[in-house]
This record gives sequence, structure tokens and C-alpha cells, in this order.
Amino acid sequence: MYEISTDPARLDVPRIHHWLSTDAYWALGRPLATQQAAISGSLNFGAYHAGTGEQHA
Repeated sequence: MYEISTDPARLDVPRIHHWLSTDAYWALGRPLATQQAAISGSLNFGAYHAGTGEQHA
């Protein structure tokens, strides 16, 4: 079971940045500061395991 949240405090920013900067063709090599600015200016959704709270998406 998963839960969806828009709480920015729950985002695992290092995990998000790593995935985007190494695996997403549109963000390869993106600096962390650029990703943090994008997150700050966006409505973000995260998917979390309901039991552990671990971010999955």
C-alpha cells in the first residue's frame, strides 16, 4: 500500500537528484542546486510506502 503526499519536507531530494542526474535523459548531469530550485518552484508529489514511509516515486 502506498500513500501520496505533496509535503515538501518528505521529499528525499538527494535520491530524486541522483535518479534525475544519472538516469533521466532530460536531466543528465543536472546540478543539485538546479534540481533544488526546480523543486522549490513546483508542486511536488511523492509516493511513499504506507508502512515504512520510504519514498518510492
